[in-house]
Amino acid sequence: MTVKGHILLALAPVAIIKPDFFNNPLFIFFITLGAVFPDLDEPQSYIGRKLYFISYPLRWIGLKHRTITHSFIFPAAAVSVAMFFYNIPLLLFLYGYCIHLVGDMLTVTGIPALYPVSKKYYNLFPDKLRFRTGSAIEYILISLLFLIIVYFLKKNNITPESFSKNLHFFYKNMQLFINEHMLSFLSP
Repeated sequence: MTVKGHILLALAPVAIIKPDFFNNPLFIFFITLGAVFPDLDEPQSYIGRKLYFISYPLRWIGLKHRTITHSFIFPAAAVSVAMFFYNIPLLLFLYGYCIHLVGDMLTVTGIPALYPVSKKYYNLFPDKLRFRTGSAIEYILISLLFLIIVYFLKKNNITPESFSKNLHFFYKNMQLFINEHMLSFLSP
């Protein structure tokens, strides 16, 4: 599944069940980060290109795409910890992460859902109902997910202007945080 598909697949249920989350860019950020994170093991993926200093070493040590990062074992354990400590950002991240795995289970390849315990690949649907990443069927699905999100946000009076304003505020503050704290950490 493409990066757009993973993100929209994670956000569509949120728009339906908890649309007010769209008023909190931090919530959307953690869901979106979780939705793209499992592809960190692929240097050519969206997140792999952005975090190449992580994805290439993972490849160099022999980690293959759709192995350990596409297993439900890690997120299942992490959900227990997040719930115990009631860590909302981690729970949102793990929600996005699990939705990513579900999305890849819709594709022809599937995922090794129990890796490293089992290397068997699992899919949600029979062969004829699966699609290839980047295929026309996936783009139809992406379009439908987008329309679902727009419909439910409009139905709940969450306008693109208000969402955009909140997102801009979040982005500006995140940039300030990175400039002040992270870059000073990296400099000698």
